[in-house]
Amino acid sequence: IAGADEAHSIGETEMRRLVHLTAAIVLALVTVSASGQDWLQSIVRVECGRGIGTGTLVARYEQDGQQGGYVLTCKHVVEEGPACVVVWNNGYRANGYVDVRGERYDTALIRVAPSAEAAVLPVADDPAPVNVTVQVFGYGGQYNQSVNSLRLMRGEVKVRGYEEFGNEIRIVCDPWCMSGDSGGPIVFQGKVVGIISGYNPQRRDTRGPHYQPIRNLLRTVLPHGIVAGVDALRAQRAACPPGGT
Repeated sequence: IAGADEAHSIGETEMRRLVHLTAAIVLALVTVSASGQDWLQSIVRVECGRGIGTGTLVARYEQDGQQGGYVLTCKHVVEEGPACVVVWNNGYRANGYVDVRGERYDTALIRVAPSAEAAVLPVADDPAPVNVTVQVFGYGGQYNQSVNSLRLMRGEVKVRGYEEFGNEIRIVCDPWCMSGDSGGPIVFQGKVVGIISGYNPQRRDTRGPHYQPIRNLLRTVLPHGIVAGVDALRAQRAACPPGGT
């Protein structure tokens, strides 16, 4: 889940998660949110060679009579791509193909044929304010679990702020992640405001790409006739605004 500057062991992460529980960070099996969003229809496990992570269906489209969708995850999860497998919590499996990877950010989009029941979790139009509570999701720590026993986990953490890292700007939240959560969405008011990319052991925080480079990446792949997804990207392919991918 972390880069070289953010490496940590699974044992350390499991210990952190226990500590977070005692600190009253909400952790629960996910079914349906208070707003009626069925997270299980939106958030998936991504399998790519030895890479296992979490992803989110952020757009559906129709092109030439064929329907498809895009699953957002971390670039480091799909390093062994482009072929990968996307697994929904109900056991539905779909072969996917990594269409595009972020140039600067740890982002990637997987083209996939989602089931009819799969629901889009759209990307936000604006950043989450600092100090608000956001929801984080992931399938971390379940490498050896069968599909039938997979459990999507949810936490509630606060946004600490936004930080420059090299030529990136990352959303920084309270600590909540373990190996396998990479690519999991950070959600505010029912929209994706970032994704989990790594954990900084020195600062004890969870961080990852924020909403803008995710939107930019979607601009590079979304074809005509979007059925659902990022509302501000209804137009066809367009040049990325400042902020990069």
